[in-house]
Amino acid sequence: MARKKIPIKKIDNINARQVTFSKRRKGLFKKAQELSTLCDAQIALIVFSATSKLFEYATSSMQQILERRNRHSGVQGSDLSSTGQQQLGSESFDMLRKDIEDKTHELSQLNGQDLQGLTIQELQKLEELLQRRWTTISKIKEEKMTQEINSLKTKEAELTEENQKLKQKLVREQRQCYESITSRSSDFPADNGSSDTSLKLGSNRAQFSGVLDFDENGEKEDTDRENRGCNGEAGDILEEEEWASEEGTMQKITERYILCSELNLDKLDQSHPTEQIASNYTSLKKQVEDRSREMRQLNGEELQGLSLKQLQKLEERLGSSLDRVYKAKVQNFIAEISILTHKGNKLKEDNRLIKQRIKNVEDQSFDTSLTLGCRVFNGDTLLQFCQYLFSE
Repeated sequence: MARKKIPIKKIDNINARQVTFSKRRKGLFKKAQELSTLCDAQIALIVFSATSKLFEYATSSMQQILERRNRHSGVQGSDLSSTGQQQLGSESFDMLRKDIEDKTHELSQLNGQDLQGLTIQELQKLEELLQRRWTTISKIKEEKMTQEINSLKTKEAELTEENQKLKQKLVREQRQCYESITSRSSDFPADNGSSDTSLKLGSNRAQFSGVLDFDENGEKEDTDRENRGCNGEAGDILEEEEWASEEGTMQKITERYILCSELNLDKLDQSHPTEQIASNYTSLKKQVEDRSREMRQLNGEELQGLSLKQLQKLEERLGSSLDRVYKAKVQNFIAEISILTHKGNKLKEDNRLIKQRIKNVEDQSFDTSLTLGCRVFNGDTLLQFCQYLFSE
């Protein structure tokens, strides 16, 4: 019988996927070793699993082969022009570092941190933004939970139907066995061994009776094995992690290997400063990409490949950020109310002092007027006034 050809597509079952990965990885490494031995070729293999675990094989030194490949392709070799080196120079590094700082600061605020310098209006906008994103992620998580529940129910129905068919088949087999034994026992003559035959028939009859009882109660009770199967399937679905489906270029794979195996500047050959610059540049660029992807996920984007567990963590993260932003906003409200209250009390005191000064000035002005009036009627003016009165 010909072996069934396996279609080349993503394997849905996690256990089968891991077994296939392990077998094919070993086969790939074996083929590479045979090719190196037969043809005296230098071979380097870099494999990253879906869980980001690194597997590597090299006929000599992985680092030497990578350096040889880079020099041959002209990407990071010593034959780079001075213009290319300048492009990877200080300006590019400064731009990357600035981009990393900006994204780190924005991520910190999205995580509910570094909120000290924000005003109440800015905190209000940030709170509304986090609320919208939290709602989006919660909706996606609920949809995924509904899909998985429906999938589990469908699986349960299929297993239940299969279980009933197996029970019915077992009953038929036991009945046929019982009928065969009884028909054969009637053909034997009675002798001293009849008691043993009766004992066997009795045991078979009891076994058959037990099967019938099992069949009658089969629709109401699930076996422990079936329960374990359903629970195991649910556990596999809930614990499933994201598996990458995109094929990266050779440059991206080698860059990822350098970062994963910690081939940093200290381990690189000092005779190739351009490789050091490129490696450092690649590291900074990867940090920017990681932060950008994290921000997009916090914005409710690129969530299709996330598992239910990852969505749950993202929802909890946004919920915690929302709580911290709300508390910071309340603290700012309280602080501003306290400041305004203090200003109001100070203005009241200033107004009281100003009113007191106005009253003092008015009193002083009235006293001055009386004094001046008395001075006007002194001397000759008073004598003339008296003469005028007497002449009348």
